[in-house]
Amino acid sequence: MKKLSLFVFISVFGLISGTQAQTFVKKITTKHYCDCFTVKEGCNHYFYLSTIHEALTDDTSFQIIYKVDEHGNLRDSLDLTHIMGMKNYGSFFYIENYQNNMFYAGKLHDSAHNYLYAQIFDTALNVVKEAIIDTMGDSTYILNHLVNSKGNHVFLGGTIHHSNNWWNFTIYETDTNFQLLRKIDPFFSDGNCGFCMMNNVGFVEMKADSSYIITSYKWIIKTDNDFSNIDTLSPNKYMVIYNSYNNTVKLNDSIYFENMFYDYPPLYIKTYTFLNKYNKDGVKKDSIMITTPYDDNRVVQWHDFLNFNNPDTLFYCFLAGYGSGNYIGVTKLSPDGLIYWQKYVSLNGAYTYGSIAATHDGGCVLEWEGAPTTDTSTTIWLIKIDKDGDITGINENKIISDKQILVFPNPANDQINFETGLYKDIDIKIYNINGQLQTETKLRQGSNTIDINKFASGIYFYKIWDKGRFIEDGKFVKE
Repeated sequence: MKKLSLFVFISVFGLISGTQAQTFVKKITTKHYCDCFTVKEGCNHYFYLSTIHEALTDDTSFQIIYKVDEHGNLRDSLDLTHIMGMKNYGSFFYIENYQNNMFYAGKLHDSAHNYLYAQIFDTALNVVKEAIIDTMGDSTYILNHLVNSKGNHVFLGGTIHHSNNWWNFTIYETDTNFQLLRKIDPFFSDGNCGFCMMNNVGFVEMKADSSYIITSYKWIIKTDNDFSNIDTLSPNKYMVIYNSYNNTVKLNDSIYFENMFYDYPPLYIKTYTFLNKYNKDGVKKDSIMITTPYDDNRVVQWHDFLNFNNPDTLFYCFLAGYGSGNYIGVTKLSPDGLIYWQKYVSLNGAYTYGSIAATHDGGCVLEWEGAPTTDTSTTIWLIKIDKDGDITGINENKIISDKQILVFPNPANDQINFETGLYKDIDIKIYNINGQLQTETKLRQGSNTIDINKFASGIYFYKIWDKGRFIEDGKFVKE
């Protein structure tokens, strides 16, 4: 099954060596349309999963796992387009760390049936174990997977009802050898299959009481270990929801649950994002981050937007379109919301899918896809960032912003803008070239405009603090 892919062309912009922190920038350009990406760390390598489409059809799609070393070099690839003589349905799949190996799950189909398939492969991309677990319906897909406290594999499936665009759950549980132990239909339905498929339904086991938490399109659901007692903990009804995107990340006996709301009625112009902390009973304990509403839809998360190795340190990524351009925000923060650093990846064009993975050196690896062009080619960026938010010695077209707060335009005329990202209620002081204080104010979370019309032309310096903690300084020019 091992096959070196010829579908991508790799350019490596820089390498590091010696004792420097592992950092790199990798640009992948395909001649095809790509979607559904994820990136994971495993044994000093990074594994990047991609579905590549020709002519935008699933019938001519290819599913590839790429192996990248710690310096950003492409080392190998595993072609999963055809498995056991069957076509791999490339739109929905899973890849994750599993003990000292990697785990993959997908949906296969032949001329008569569809099948739930899983495999374990090692870091040399050799298949260690694989199995066809059970048949699946044409409209059933794998939404999520976990290994429970018994060591068994539990798959969460979703079946689309095309008549009303709703779907319901299906649970598959196997032993460590992928032998099916039980298949359960908990008879719970939810709305809008398209959104649940795109961004995954959250699924975690809370070992403290042997329960499962499922975050779906409109609900937070708690079930017992047998999936027989379903408790709807709370509906996601902070406002009237037009669209909602959900994900669940487990942290001890708490989960991190995110909602994004588009088009807040009745004006349909506001976007709200929540990153909330819940306990095992589904009770909200804290809001780590609440993004200030904007007048357009500029802050977006996709699947795998939050990740950690050490539960004291979280890595979070988001897409943000600001007045100075399009950015991908990367933030290292504590579970209590303390921001250690925030950096921006500045790339041209629009972006769709992306993910982030924490790495054992204290940094992270970021993956993001640029939207396909008119000829359906796609640019994907794979970026390794160190624990301090830097990429040592690499500054490809200033791909990583050195600043935690975006300042634009620079030079400025009558107004200067400060975009704070995830920071909120921070203090700024602006000085002239002689060190004289010109103005001081608080910056709210999001976009801030400061009037500098009365400033004399010249160079000005600013300093920013977060609750008394110095963040950074910088300068701008008043024309």
